Amino acid sequence: MRKVLTVLLLVCFILVGCNSATVPKGPSASSEDKGPETTKAPENVEITVWTYDAYMGEATKLFEAKYPNIKVKLELFSYDDSNEKFLKALSDGQGPDALVIDSSYFGQYVGLDVLQDLLEEPFAAGKYKKDFPEGLWNSNLSLDGKKLLGFPIATGPRVTFYRADIMQQNGFPSDPEELGKFMEDPKNWLEIGKKLKKKDQYIMQWTGDVTELMGMQAGIFDRDFNFVRNTDLFVKGLDITKEAHTLTLESNIGFWTDVGKTAIQSGQLAMVYIGAWAETDIKNYAPETAGKWRITRLPFGLYGWSGSTIISMNAQSEKKEAAWKYIEYIAKHEHGLGNRVSIPGYIPARKNPQDLEQIFDFLGGQKAYQMIDKLADQMKEYPITPLDNKAQDIFRKGVLEIVEKNLDSSSGLNKIDKEVEATLSEEKKILLQNMGK
Repeated sequence: MRKVLTVLLLVCFILVGCNSATVPKGPSASSEDKGPETTKAPENVEITVWTYDAYMGEATKLFEAKYPNIKVKLELFSYDDSNEKFLKALSDGQGPDALVIDSSYFGQYVGLDVLQDLLEEPFAAGKYKKDFPEGLWNSNLSLDGKKLLGFPIATGPRVTFYRADIMQQNGFPSDPEELGKFMEDPKNWLEIGKKLKKKDQYIMQWTGDVTELMGMQAGIFDRDFNFVRNTDLFVKGLDITKEAHTLTLESNIGFWTDVGKTAIQSGQLAMVYIGAWAETDIKNYAPETAGKWRITRLPFGLYGWSGSTIISMNAQSEKKEAAWKYIEYIAKHEHGLGNRVSIPGYIPARKNPQDLEQIFDFLGGQKAYQMIDKLADQMKEYPITPLDNKAQDIFRKGVLEIVEKNLDSSSGLNKIDKEVEATLSEEKKILLQNMGK
């Protein structure tokens, strides 16, 4: 979940510090319910933690204050480099004692024997199962569902960022709740797209936007590697996509490009579907648009999962007691630091009143965390597998073929389903055998 972690714990904590008036700090999530102690804090030890997100800095300082006998060497990697370097180190029997992994990469770890099973003694993390949403907890399990390979620090929904001023100028609802309700009907969403296109403004980036959003509600495979996208939901999504394509509503502008930056500045991209963490990116792209943006839920009544951030233990660590203390502390948000655009995985750390009452000036004074929190209650996390990326490529190519050739949506999905099975059958067979199935 790229950047889905708390904005309150961004680089400013590490480099220059933040004023507490800017960064609301609620009471420790675990101040009343810390759960049973499982291991004694070891004496005078240093652990190494690898992460791709600078947010860990302030939380780590607070951890060291609580456990002065445990020193943490925190090493920061770029998001783009983190996965390759983490996997190589672990596969070589090296690496840190603990590491932070983005859920988009986690499927590459669950089939490998490189992460510690946190259900084992002395960690006994199963006692926390009730404190995490079922889908989120399960997304951190090994392929056979018998091992817990990480704790989800944070999770988050996919949201709609939109220009409220542009909606209002064109006679559409500009209030987040009203617009979310309005866009439940595909006809209304298409009407927005048609009207804005006349002014060279767009509510789509790519042809596959709609089916991508539906995929974030469903995932790709179930626990037995059955393809889960050959359903009425995706037939509906393809029908909407074909109509949008006929109307040429796609901008074909990538958000992360220089062209995308210009399109955000000018209002050419008037609506984008992305994780709530993108508030920072939009603000950096176009500070002059402050007050014009809002967030609301996804179109068509969808509640998509943007991803999560996971903290795991190296199975080869020689300092597991200390690493576990750190993992517990971070995952349970014992530091008490507030949240801005992500939701704690740990349920007792949620619903902090100071979080919910935050005013997002860039979003026109919207109490956006209330929307993010509400959407997180509705979304369902799903299994992450080693085959997701390959299946996703097949799915995307299939969607483009269906749309460009205007094929029957149901028949097209059947074809994609068969191609996924034919292409990945051998890998699925091996994985299922390894799972004892």
